[in-house]
Amino acid sequence: MKGEKVRSMILIIVMVILISGCASNFGTPPVAIKQGHPHYPKELQKERIEGTVWLVVEIFTDGSVGVVEVKKSLHPILDEEAVKAVKKWKFQPAVNAEGEKVGCWVTFPIEFKSFNN
Repeated sequence: MKGEKVRSMILIIVMVILISGCASNFGTPPVAIKQGHPHYPKELQKERIEGTVWLVVEIFTDGSVGVVEVKKSLHPILDEEAVKAVKKWKFQPAVNAEGEKVGCWVTFPIEFKSFNN
């Protein structure tokens, strides 16, 4: 509709650790300390393509991000935007029961949602 404004909001859900190669060794799980929002193309917002991209992310002992894989796809463009954004994130690394920083894999969602006003 003419004059209708489309507001977009990208929700990055607080990271929920669902899968980890070192989950049983966690004293403290990794925590995202620097997050950037993925780009949400206007054409996809207008088409109301929204939902969740699930990512599997490798986190190194220095808190940097290694491999990022799409576990559950939403749309090829949104998948790519989610991966590009998360590769720039920084984490406080996981710490094992002995207090040592450990690398691990985590799975979490990136949600794309468009709101019309």
